[in-house]
Amino acid sequence: MSIENPETTVRPAPATSAGAPVAVAVAGALFAVGGLLHPKGDPVAQLADPVWTPAHLVLLAGLVVLAPALYAVVRGRGAAWPPAVRVAALAVCGAAALGVVEMVPHLLAGGEAHAAAHGGPTPLLELHQRMSLFSNLLLGLSLAALAVLAAGTRALGGGRAVAGLAVVGGLAFGLAAPLLVATGIEAFAVLFSGSVLIGLWLAVSGVLLARRG
Repeated sequence: MSIENPETTVRPAPATSAGAPVAVAVAGALFAVGGLLHPKGDPVAQLADPVWTPAHLVLLAGLVVLAPALYAVVRGRGAAWPPAVRVAALAVCGAAALGVVEMVPHLLAGGEAHAAAHGGPTPLLELHQRMSLFSNLLLGLSLAALAVLAAGTRALGGGRAVAGLAVVGGLAFGLAAPLLVATGIEAFAVLFSGSVLIGLWLAVSGVLLARRG
């Protein structure tokens, strides 16, 4: 009779909960809906749009869910991922956390609509604009990088075709604020709609991860 050595016996990996991947999918859906709701057109006029507050509440909710949900996915499943994918996923978690901080003055800037239209003080709007130069860039680029690195594996996402959504959306969303501030060309504001593509990729990725178990 052979006796198994508990130190050398290989045990199957424990089953992982689908809760965190589902939360990633929910975060993606919220981010996509928030992007669709976001007012379009003149940036100053957007502040007075009645949809400003609900759109940014939805976007804020998406970021609040994304940061811990994706971190939980990395903790639960990341050991089997290539190191570069783990690093990129953790970078997204950090960028999402920074995005939560930026989204607070972003949301509240809607209350400065009258001041912005009449040349008054707009400290929240200015704070949001400055912070978004970094937070949007980090979130967009880190998501695009994660999609590229994970596209050829079963670690995250639905392959190269779906990863294209995150790459296009991430680059558009990340570069929108820097281009708008650097050039003053209001047409660049349309690039913020890249959040819709980012959200779709996250939603698909979360659903596929949950199905894989």
